Amino acid sequence: MRIFILLPMLLLFTHCQAQTTTTHTMKLIYIYDALCGWCYGFSPTIQRFAQEHQSTFAVQVVSGGMVTGSRIAPISSIAAYIEGAYQTVERTTGIKFGEPFLKKTLKEGTAVFTSIPPALALSAFKELKPDETLAFAAQIQKAIYYHGMEPADTAAYGKLAADFGLNSEEFISQMQTAATLHAAEQDFALSDALGVTGFPSVFVEYAGKYYPLASGAVSFETLEKQFQQLQADLKKAAR
Repeated sequence: MRIFILLPMLLLFTHCQAQTTTTHTMKLIYIYDALCGWCYGFSPTIQRFAQEHQSTFAVQVVSGGMVTGSRIAPISSIAAYIEGAYQTVERTTGIKFGEPFLKKTLKEGTAVFTSIPPALALSAFKELKPDETLAFAAQIQKAIYYHGMEPADTAAYGKLAADFGLNSEEFISQMQTAATLHAAEQDFALSDALGVTGFPSVFVEYAGKYYPLASGAVSFETLEKQFQQLQADLKKAAR
């Protein structure tokens, strides 16, 4: 059983810790990236798992920052890879990539692929509706990979927020604040501190320690089995 103890790092994430419901003894930390196709395929699984364990976990969704810095580029730069990989994701997870993405966004190739705007949107949403963050993250990915939303289209995130009862213009303004940028950077830093090198990754935080639960788009059954094993290991260690 691998354990990550990050006490110095915890001081950096008080913003996220404040969202923890005090009745929960564990936190489910889901590290994803909005542009990660495997995260898109894994989305129904992690939502089901969180729902079935809602009395056990508070949920924290973390943007991993997969496409930042020099990696930001038009989607045409990775189109050939996506054209093959999306079919593997579909076969493995059962998710479907939409025609607007495949025949417009991908084929045209001009949309800028960047993880920063969706990370800002997620951080802004955490402040406003923290209990619905996992659902919002799923909708961001569906908007991109099914409906063909361009990741750099800031106004589109306002429309997504409106679907959750938020004012779209106020939401866009929230995305552009220094506090929201700082929160997104904290997400990237936490992902790095946990040693995440691929997405999706799932951890359980318990008693100040971080326990790896899953890496990659595992099935619900595998995720459940690994959680049961973690619970057994924690129980044994407490004796």
